[in-house]
Amino acid sequence: MSRASSDEDILDRRAQDINTVLTEATQKQTRQDPRDAWQPIYEMLLGIKPGSKSDAGIVMDAICKFCARFGREEAKHATGSQNAAQIAGILASPKKRRKKTKKPGVFTSFRIDNLKSHLKTQHPKRWKEYNALPKDEKVRAKYFIKEMPISSYLTQPSFEVRVPAGVMALLKCLYFDDGHTSLGPQFIECDNGDCIVQVAHRDQFEVIVECISSSVSYRSTSELFVVFGMRLMNMKLGEPTEKVVRDSVRLLTAINLTAFAEIFKHVSGFSIIVDGATHQDRGYLDVRLSFGLDGALHNFHFLAIPTKTLSHTGKNYAALVLTSLKALGGDAALQKLIGISSDGAANMSGCNNGFSKNVKDACRAVGGTGIVTNWCGSHQLNLVMNQLLMVFDSYVDFRSTLGSEISFTHTHESVKQRVGSCPHYAETRWDSIYESCKFLTLNRNALVALQKDKHRSRSSRLWWIVLAVVTDLARSAKLCFEQLQYKHVTVSEQYAALKKLATTHQNRFEENGPDGKLCISDVKTEFEICKASAFSGGLYEMLDVPSQFDLILVVRDAVQEFIDGVLGITLSVEDTIYAMTTPKEIALITHGAFAELFSRHEDRLTRQYGDSVTGKIWAQHRSLKDEYQVDRRFRNNVDRLSKLQTTEACGDLDFDRRFGELKTFALGLASIPAGTHSVESDFSVLKRVKSKHRGQLTNFSLEGELHASQYLQLVKVAHKAVVD
Repeated sequence: MSRASSDEDILDRRAQDINTVLTEATQKQTRQDPRDAWQPIYEMLLGIKPGSKSDAGIVMDAICKFCARFGREEAKHATGSQNAAQIAGILASPKKRRKKTKKPGVFTSFRIDNLKSHLKTQHPKRWKEYNALPKDEKVRAKYFIKEMPISSYLTQPSFEVRVPAGVMALLKCLYFDDGHTSLGPQFIECDNGDCIVQVAHRDQFEVIVECISSSVSYRSTSELFVVFGMRLMNMKLGEPTEKVVRDSVRLLTAINLTAFAEIFKHVSGFSIIVDGATHQDRGYLDVRLSFGLDGALHNFHFLAIPTKTLSHTGKNYAALVLTSLKALGGDAALQKLIGISSDGAANMSGCNNGFSKNVKDACRAVGGTGIVTNWCGSHQLNLVMNQLLMVFDSYVDFRSTLGSEISFTHTHESVKQRVGSCPHYAETRWDSIYESCKFLTLNRNALVALQKDKHRSRSSRLWWIVLAVVTDLARSAKLCFEQLQYKHVTVSEQYAALKKLATTHQNRFEENGPDGKLCISDVKTEFEICKASAFSGGLYEMLDVPSQFDLILVVRDAVQEFIDGVLGITLSVEDTIYAMTTPKEIALITHGAFAELFSRHEDRLTRQYGDSVTGKIWAQHRSLKDEYQVDRRFRNNVDRLSKLQTTEACGDLDFDRRFGELKTFALGLASIPAGTHSVESDFSVLKRVKSKHRGQLTNFSLEGELHASQYLQLVKVAHKAVVD
């Protein structure tokens, strides 16, 4: 027994010795080299951010802030001898070279030589810049702050905006004859041509912008700060001088153009709306931008470019616009242009040397595709209205007599006191004639009595009947004009409004003829003449039969010409635009038409979103068509969405989730402007702002005033695009 127990003791001691040896070996293996330990100074010194920690608070891993913020830098191009050596090495080794990773560097051991090796090989340029900075924690921390030119829309009492060199060059080119003219102390020029714009008092700046957008003059704006500050006993907003107000307006222009430069980077396509005009002997080319972004349509004023001594030709206009676009976005901006909308004038849409042709040629030269040229729908309807009025001019000298009747209400004080002054109409916008005709129609009896008292020659009964007919026809035309001039109206919506206008008059005047074809009915025409106003029926009965017959023929011909003119309006200059702005239109478009439309924009979409987006859009369109045909509930939902406005329909969460890429494509096409009414509204602002009382206002300050009304909205859109 004693011998057996002694053997067991020996075995136990041996086992304990083995465990001790293994434990010590394990401890030796896990013991960390002091050089591998994390040091807090590494974050400031090397730009390495600590990650997860153990229960004891020891840093277990860290990530390279250069990788996370800037990505890995591209390798330098090899020289000829280096290329030969690399090729020889590749041929000698059957192993393929690993692709360069885009993942950020993560470290579990923190030897400083290994960390520096990563920085020198993967981030040589950035590391050289960072290493040259003062070894101050606050200074170096700013190096990794994301440079967002439109970071100003944050709740900060002051802000800075980095204005790109292209924007600065454009401002100097457009608004200064001398390119070296200083823009002011708020513009701090950098070595690379960029400028840092500093706004020290954000609240003061934004209040100034609000005042300017309300057409308050610089001097009045400056005085308002003092008046309200003293009344409220709170001078928190300060007392800006007139010079400070002027400088703020110029800052605003630079900030908004910087916002456009950011938007150009993030949209897949945009369109331009242009129109030229002369104001106070100075020529301007007004340009607006239309684009779809983040599920919404946007239409912003871009520039009112002073043409200076240039003539108003399409070639000169194109050069000004192309220079402006390239200054903000380079050739990439021209590649994204998908639509041009103009008033259809010869210098705009001429096939030889018009504005549209010059711009399209320049865009195609750098790879732009799918550019559509639109002729403003409201301008075309205006021409149709003019043709209608010309028929009545030749019959009863309608517009000349109308002018005399309007003058009568303005020249006699007694007439003004009794009936008021008749509104004038604009010869360039015939929808305005409705208000003039309506006023005279409502006050006809009083005007006839006043003309009799003043022994003034009165208009004929026939003319008053024609006035009533024109008033009746112009009423529906004016409603159509209003629908054509919505800010975000799409091409499809304009076509729908025009079709509704034509259908309304077809239902009122047409019937089946002897051959089964629709034609204007004499009976319906006579009925419409008699009920056009309260007095038209009575006056019609006073006419002799030949005069009644002639009147019916004239009205019939005028209505027929009007209907044909409305139905003949084509918005696209060169070809047919496939309607694809609502979910229903997307579902109903044929595969062939969709393929043709998609092929025009495939290269542009690939450049913006990558190679996979084209396959996704095609698959989503096919899925939408198939499901629309077989699923009744889905079809009803699509039909419901299609009755909403385009932006509301595209904002549906389920549609966005399932057909996101297809929606983005369709929204871009929907943003192609159907008219130039928004540009004309800019000219209205221009005429109000730069009047005979403010004749010395510079073009630079004028541009700022045009930008003031859209500042907050534009910066929000640009900021959201950058953040997303």
